[in-house]
Amino acid sequence: MPSSNPRANSLSGALTGDSPFRYTCFTDPTESGDLPPASCTGPHDTEFAGIWRPGPEVEKLTDDNTDAGCLSTVSRYVGLPEGDVGYRFQVFWLTPEGEPEWLAGRLGVLCFLHSPGPVLNSSAKGGGRTLLPAAR
Repeated sequence: MPSSNPRANSLSGALTGDSPFRYTCFTDPTESGDLPPASCTGPHDTEFAGIWRPGPEVEKLTDDNTDAGCLSTVSRYVGLPEGDVGYRFQVFWLTPEGEPEWLAGRLGVLCFLHSPGPVLNSSAKGGGRTLLPAAR
């Protein structure tokens, strides 16, 4: 069935540059789960690190498998071994909204890093060990 509100333009390039459709950097997440957008070159404490797509062996998302998947995603994004991520960042995620989305094939989990200590003034992408001191 055709949409009653068709797009007038192509979506080509809609996620490049400073697109409002891109997940990038944010200020402190609110209690309601909102992520207020922020510039990645200015003060922020949260960044979208990527999407974890569970393999066919994952029949149901659990805190354990989602935490492991997003830890791996954040590790690659920042350029740190997984064991070092927890000393610098908290990892959190947004999952598909319930079983209907999961069954419909929306299997991607949005993974984020959060700096509970120092505010970031540049993107954490590829920052490695020099980005933030390890908090013990």
